[in-house]
Amino acid sequence: MASYLYPPSKTHQPLPQDDPSYSSNATYSSPSLSSPSPKFESKFSPYSSPPQTLYDPMTPDPSHPHHAHYQTHRLADTTRKRRIRILKLVSRLGTLGLALYGVASQALTLEKYLTTRNIIRDGRDPWAKDTYLWPTILLLSTSALTVLVSLATIVSYLFSGVKGANRVSSRAGVPMTVTENLAHLAVWIATAIGYKLGKTGSDLWGWSCDPKADAIQEIFPEVNFSFFCGVQTGSWVVSLAQVVLVAVTVAVWAYAWRRERRRKEVRRSMGVANGQGLGVGMEGYGA
Repeated sequence: MASYLYPPSKTHQPLPQDDPSYSSNATYSSPSLSSPSPKFESKFSPYSSPPQTLYDPMTPDPSHPHHAHYQTHRLADTTRKRRIRILKLVSRLGTLGLALYGVASQALTLEKYLTTRNIIRDGRDPWAKDTYLWPTILLLSTSALTVLVSLATIVSYLFSGVKGANRVSSRAGVPMTVTENLAHLAVWIATAIGYKLGKTGSDLWGWSCDPKADAIQEIFPEVNFSFFCGVQTGSWVVSLAQVVLVAVTVAVWAYAWRRERRRKEVRRSMGVANGQGLGVGMEGYGA
């Protein structure tokens, strides 16, 4: 009956008592109580290694393994930060200057037209028949909007410093600011193209440069057609320069965004304590 309950195994397994080195006092660890494999260790496990000390830039420790790495990136980031500040200031001042020229030139031309359009000599007025004004108003409006935005940023520089200027120009963060600058760039491209396409001879710019206007210059000395031709041609060149400058501004903000992403990667890789070190917040965007 025992043979049916306990069939013999193929190989004989000796009992512990058969081993001469067997001791009745020997203890055997249970498989269920063995220490966990390092591969499956929990960070709360008592067997896990102690956490690495975070590097705190506020109290730099030269003996910390991340100290030299952090200092290298800190110096490189300071150089990038200074470069971004200079580029932003140049782009802001340049954009403001070009926009002021656009406002002044178009306002001067429009004012001359409005004050002389009712002068009739030899059965005609100084301007083209059925003159349309939309190219002039388009460039004037775009330039005025750019002046307002640029002035707000420059005034923030004067009264609130660099951080104040960046709060004005990056109210919704760098990604949104890049998007806004791309929209600004698209507006200037459309304005430059529209201003050029509107030069058909029935607009103020086209008529001022038309030989027909030169033919009646002596009849209407109140309007210096060659002067207004040069002024509005300059406005066209300025609109192209504005497109280039706004494109540079977009590139600067994109560079600032890339710098901030790099700073976050460095902080994450070094385990910088409390988010300190290379900076967090709005000042991190190339302020």
